[in-house]
Amino acid sequence: MRRRLLLILVWLLFVFLLLQLAGFVFYKFVVSRPISGYGYPTGIERPHPELGYHYQPNFSGHFKGTAYQHILIETNAHGFRDADFAPRTDEGLRVAVLGDSVVLGPGVEADERFTHCLDQPVDQPVDQPVDQPVDQPVDQPVDQLFSQPVDPSAPSQIGLAARVEANAGPESGAERSADAGSKTESSTGAGPGAESSTDAGSGAEPSTDAWRILNLGVHAYSFGHYVTLAQLDFLGAEPDAVLLGITLNDFAPMESVGPARRARRQADGWQKPDWVARFQARLGRTYAARFLDELDTRIRYALLSADEREAYHTTWMRTVVDAWQQDEHRERFANRLDQFTDLIEQRGLPLGILLFPELNALSDPETFDGPRQQVREMLEARGLDYCDPYDDFASQPDLDALFLVRDSVHYTARGHQLLCEAIERCFDNGALPDLAAARAGQLPFAHRPLDKSHR
Repeated sequence: MRRRLLLILVWLLFVFLLLQLAGFVFYKFVVSRPISGYGYPTGIERPHPELGYHYQPNFSGHFKGTAYQHILIETNAHGFRDADFAPRTDEGLRVAVLGDSVVLGPGVEADERFTHCLDQPVDQPVDQPVDQPVDQPVDQPVDQLFSQPVDPSAPSQIGLAARVEANAGPESGAERSADAGSKTESSTGAGPGAESSTDAGSGAEPSTDAWRILNLGVHAYSFGHYVTLAQLDFLGAEPDAVLLGITLNDFAPMESVGPARRARRQADGWQKPDWVARFQARLGRTYAARFLDELDTRIRYALLSADEREAYHTTWMRTVVDAWQQDEHRERFANRLDQFTDLIEQRGLPLGILLFPELNALSDPETFDGPRQQVREMLEARGLDYCDPYDDFASQPDLDALFLVRDSVHYTARGHQLLCEAIERCFDNGALPDLAAARAGQLPFAHRPLDKSHR
């Protein structure tokens, strides 16, 4: 009996070593690009009484997907993927950037995100993406089953020169008081056929305005979470201004998102012991486990029908377009928007809004660009300052290079860099006058009253 058990153990060890070797060859010698998803690190989420869930403070881990394990995710004491929020000497304006996973930036290193790029003084070099092996991909939506890593072996550097040239100081008060229609046409993306803001501001002088960007992105957060964060004083981040990033599915109720449901189950039911979670995480990082997961994904993908193989992000965007046709979702989005802007106005904080370009809307605007246009109409009806980099992205020759493979929402390092430059152009062109004035130190800040006649 003991001999039989020993033979079984030896056989299992032999199979494990074979899989470990096969995985090593597959990932290190780039036999084929992996297609498995990434997965967020075990233990990064925890229940939160008001938000439903939030990130574990001072967490450190790697994405657990088969080809994403080189990407480190660390949180600060406030539970955000950023450096400590404690005030620094001469840091200038503190700008909190709110958003979901697009702001969080999974799939890229922390210093490759647009928030890090914005945080760099223009007289210092912006950290550029470094070359990575092609077996190290970038982020997909967390529930995406069949994702492929982008090839980052030669990441494009959009260029510091363009950003420095575009990073002009805010315009004078008279120039900033130009009518909203002119601002919309010249500084925000109006859609196909509109003049691109990429060409604007080319003759501006570089700005030396100091500010500090605080990244408050959490995956799957929606407008309800942003309202709650404002009610909770941004969990102690203490911003002087707010830049809100909007993804087109931000109408989702905060209690319905996947992490919130998991947090409720965790709070109400049996919790896996920490040592079991740590063991599973370590086992999952072995080449053998990663290779088995890759094989499982490929087999399941091969069994799908042609209709089922439509890109995940395209199917997702179809549901978003359909949802925006429903009064319930539009009204929820509008109500949350009003709640949020009222809270920000009560605190006297300068506010800017950023619309994230989406790949399907860029490549097939006739089918998919309706939700973006509806959001723009809501913002304009309320007199809210916003930056829409749609044209900056649409003018690029290779859209796929800006987004993660099989993902229409999250950006590659190149996409983040372009987004950073587009935001700077919005400052130059007057699309974000309140933030620009605050950034230039024109304080005390006198917030312009919002147009509430639509309510």
